[in-house]
Amino acid sequence: MTIFTLRFPEHRHGPAKDIQFEAVDPGAAFLLAQREAPERPAELWEGTRKICTLTQGAGGVWQLSA
Repeated sequence: MTIFTLRFPEHRHGPAKDIQFEAVDPGAAFLLAQREAPERPAELWEGTRKICTLTQGAGGVWQLSA
């Protein structure tokens, strides 16, 4: 299992926060982000390496950007 971090920046929907979780792959981040703060973008990190930024768009579709 690998330790990943979801970093939620300060946003009008709440203060900044980091959530660490263990998973086999980074796909678990989608469920966690949906549960924790669906209205907020989040950066997904594996250790010191940023994997991507998650943003939930129209219709609940997740968008990934570098």
